[in-house]
Amino acid sequence: MKSVSVLVLTCSLLIGLAASGLAFENSSVVGQVPDRIVVTLKPGVAFSTSKAAGGTVAEVPAMAELASRFEIHNVEPLYAGLTAKIADKSVRRQLDRTLAIDFPASMGLERVRAAFAASGLVEDVRLVDICRNYGYLPNDPALSGSQWYARNMTAGGADVRAVGAWNQALGDSNVMVAIVDSGVDWQHPDLGGSGPDHVNGAIWTNWAEYYGTAGVDDDSNGKIDDIRGWDFVNVPGGGWPGEDDSTPDNDPMDYESHGTACAGCVGGIGNNGIGIAGVAHGVKIMPVRVGWLPNGSTQGVVRMDFASQGIIYAATNGAKVINCSWGSTSYLAGAVSLAVSYGAIVVTAAGNDNAENDSGLGVPSYLSTHPNVLSVAATQQSDLKASFSNFGTWVELSAPGVGIYTTWYDRNTANHTYSSVDGTSFSSPITCAAAALIWSANPGLTRTEVTDLLLGSCDNLDALNPTYAGKLGAGRVNLLRALGDRNHLVPDEFSNSFDALNEASTGDTISITATASVTSPMVVPNRDLKVLGGFSSDFTTRDPVNDPTVVIGNGANSVLRFQGAVGQATVIDGFRMSGGGGSVYSGIPFNARYGGGAMVRDASPTLRNLEISGCSVGSQSELGCGGGMALINSSAILENVSVHDNTGTYGAGIFIYNSTVSMDGCTIADNTGLASNLTYPPLGGGLHVIDGTVTLNSCDVTGHTGLNTGGGVYLVGSGGVSNLDWTGGMVAGNTAVNNGAGLYMSGGTASLHGVTFDDNSPAPGGGITYGGGAYFGGVTFAADSLVFTGNSAGIGGGLNLQDCPQADLSHSVLTGNTASYLGGGLNFQNNPSGTLSGNTAAANVGAGLGGGGIYVTGVTPAMEHNLMAFNTGGTTFGNGLVVGSAPAVFSCNDAYGNAGADYTGFPDPTGTDGNISVDPVFCDAAGGNYGLKSTSPCTAANNPGCGLIGALDVCAASPVPDEGDVPAAFRVAGNYPNPFNPRTVIRFDLVKEAPTRVVVFDLAGRKVKTLLEDVRPAGSHEVAWNGDDTQGRAAAAGVYFYMVTSGDNTAVGRMALVK
Repeated sequence: MKSVSVLVLTCSLLIGLAASGLAFENSSVVGQVPDRIVVTLKPGVAFSTSKAAGGTVAEVPAMAELASRFEIHNVEPLYAGLTAKIADKSVRRQLDRTLAIDFPASMGLERVRAAFAASGLVEDVRLVDICRNYGYLPNDPALSGSQWYARNMTAGGADVRAVGAWNQALGDSNVMVAIVDSGVDWQHPDLGGSGPDHVNGAIWTNWAEYYGTAGVDDDSNGKIDDIRGWDFVNVPGGGWPGEDDSTPDNDPMDYESHGTACAGCVGGIGNNGIGIAGVAHGVKIMPVRVGWLPNGSTQGVVRMDFASQGIIYAATNGAKVINCSWGSTSYLAGAVSLAVSYGAIVVTAAGNDNAENDSGLGVPSYLSTHPNVLSVAATQQSDLKASFSNFGTWVELSAPGVGIYTTWYDRNTANHTYSSVDGTSFSSPITCAAAALIWSANPGLTRTEVTDLLLGSCDNLDALNPTYAGKLGAGRVNLLRALGDRNHLVPDEFSNSFDALNEASTGDTISITATASVTSPMVVPNRDLKVLGGFSSDFTTRDPVNDPTVVIGNGANSVLRFQGAVGQATVIDGFRMSGGGGSVYSGIPFNARYGGGAMVRDASPTLRNLEISGCSVGSQSELGCGGGMALINSSAILENVSVHDNTGTYGAGIFIYNSTVSMDGCTIADNTGLASNLTYPPLGGGLHVIDGTVTLNSCDVTGHTGLNTGGGVYLVGSGGVSNLDWTGGMVAGNTAVNNGAGLYMSGGTASLHGVTFDDNSPAPGGGITYGGGAYFGGVTFAADSLVFTGNSAGIGGGLNLQDCPQADLSHSVLTGNTASYLGGGLNFQNNPSGTLSGNTAAANVGAGLGGGGIYVTGVTPAMEHNLMAFNTGGTTFGNGLVVGSAPAVFSCNDAYGNAGADYTGFPDPTGTDGNISVDPVFCDAAGGNYGLKSTSPCTAANNPGCGLIGALDVCAASPVPDEGDVPAAFRVAGNYPNPFNPRTVIRFDLVKEAPTRVVVFDLAGRKVKTLLEDVRPAGSHEVAWNGDDTQGRAAAAGVYFYMVTSGDNTAVGRMALVK
């Protein structure tokens, strides 16, 4: 929502954007003065000044015609009297030549401006902008804790959402709330103020009487000298000694303090540095005394004849809202009817008997059932019904009524103080304040319209109070919904993110500038909200990736937490989080510290465009799970989330337990496994999953070293199973002492498509390791189009599939991997059922014993269309394919050039069932390109009986279009090879000649190198990148983006540089 100035601005003072047709300078401008321009005369234009009543005026003879045409009635030096001390003469002279020119608004602001600009007399013409105030939070100390009903400092706590409403209205002094009660301590510094006669505070002053003649009814309202209300009580001897119990008079001073407490709820003076701030602390309080404290009693009473007089007095003297926090009878029928006829809203307390209908207790009271009176029940801080509050279908709405900290008069000491009180008596004036605030913001509304807006904006309480469903009225007052829109700006409308989050309703958006200070921990309440960071200071643009909002933790808590079971409609987008220390929980599944950066427990938000770094959980004696993030019992969605340089024991990057999590375009990099813990070894440096199902799309896990098992990724079951579905992305540069340097998975189901495993290797200190790129044990495994390159382990340098009920690998590339014992490319061990189809295993090494390409023990899988070439290793076994027994299905495979032997464990099948042993004629094996040249015998064209053998088809030749051959559409074909080291080629098609630019960026969005910036004709083109930056320095291994822009067309691709 857009906040307005704290000053009251009438429509006649503003020219809006639509009306003027002028673009304002920025979004803080809410209008422009319609009858003034400010000009700076050109040097040499003669003018004179003279003193006049009210200031200095100027006369400019050369402007006589303009003055006549536009009926100018005032010209004055804008800075008269302010320039004498300015040392710089040029500045002083310029300011002295600056004049404010006033004219009737009917002349037209733009018309006047244009005429002066064209006059040749001025060097500058300025319009006068009117800007909104920024987020308002009064400095009254009780708002930092005690006064929860206005500002609940418990995350997710309930209040009347006053803080956000105060940026729309603070209360109009023309709106008066009558406290018809035991009187009001009008001398209280937080009600009457500190000025003479206490007329500068919140108490209504009848100025006709104040400035009138003593002893005379100056305003002819029937009450003499009623400067600040009236005391109707006349019960001689009925009150406590010292209480004013006789002779109605013009001093409505309180004795019992019930009325004083009500008054503070409404209009306690705000922003005065003491005590409290009333919910509508800009309105005026009319004290009307109709009750007293009977002698010897602690329970005040109200007499209906006095009350009837008081209500009529309030209505006829301008009260817009009348509070009645006491029991009532039909005696008041006539008074209420008159008040309604005057357009007043009457509000009453529902009562404190915890009853619904009890005639013996007088429940409900007369006013509570009156059709033109609002009856208010009481709630507590969590929005539950107050234990004492009455309830029923006769209740219109609810408001806080427990622990209400407000103004108080101590009759024993005559001190003006504060107290915390309970009762629907205080829910009622809080509701009066809400009505008054709505009226202040919308002075043209009728009582019916104000009532409808008040009731229509309440937060329904039935779900939280099922026993009382339909019996707490429309719900708890929500002023932010009544006065604001659904978009809340930080810091423009809320000075801090805590209040914005706490006050927002389901479906609201919280927009935060990149430079705003965000409270940590950032606790998202149990409501579906959109929390968007990265806005510019004027909220006109947003860059959540390159200029996000920064949230710095305090080292003792998670930076981001969720209070309840929010769903995926809750979006957190555009934040950079650091410095988190996590939160301690027991048995989920460990007693540990969780989620250094973000703790997502029993919640399923959408997390988008987040960067989490520099967070840590765990120590030598404490288990830490999820240094960057922990997801427990969650179905969260993560999009473009970067988790890097965090520390933890289990999942230094991300820890997932009993969750179904989707991740798209995420980067998990360079997190550090905490090796110092004396009990728990570090597992899963990037991602640690227990009993979870994880879906990843184009996600990278890189740079985790020194882990015990699962250097990059670790998935296991504990009472359940973990499942993995991964498409695109890479696992690179990770290390582990034991199995699965890149990825370790035990049990469950794995489905992988197009994932690259590169340069994962054992860390020092372990024994024989399995699965340098990835280890799958006991997993139902199905994968296609994987790339394993440059990985190493003791056994299964690229990939280890072991004890899997079903293991199917197809169209995958295993090249340049090393096993110190055997199975350089793939170790396929004791899998009872499986298939290997269309894979390329080339240039792998089984250093110790052999089996450099593929090593199989146990049941041999069905094998078709595989290419095994140029693998090397020891001499115990051949280095093409090693099996324990002949495969049941073995057709259309090519084994060629493997050291020692192409086949071990069964007779050479070459020449049978389409199996061949010929040079596959790779495009550029030395350069890492294992695609096939067009002359290869493994291509479908050259081997029609079998079709393509291996994972990769014919590598693309440099496109040279025929003369006049124009592509049908702009297209970027992608780069090849990908991954690459060190050179790759980007190919693209242009429909027409246009300025064309190809730029490489790193993951942080920084430009690495411009590859092309020139006009290119229609046709097919290519440009190469040699893995270097603008200065020719070698770029680091990792993921990069390239952007191809030609004319109005742009495309972005993703590529991986491996080393």
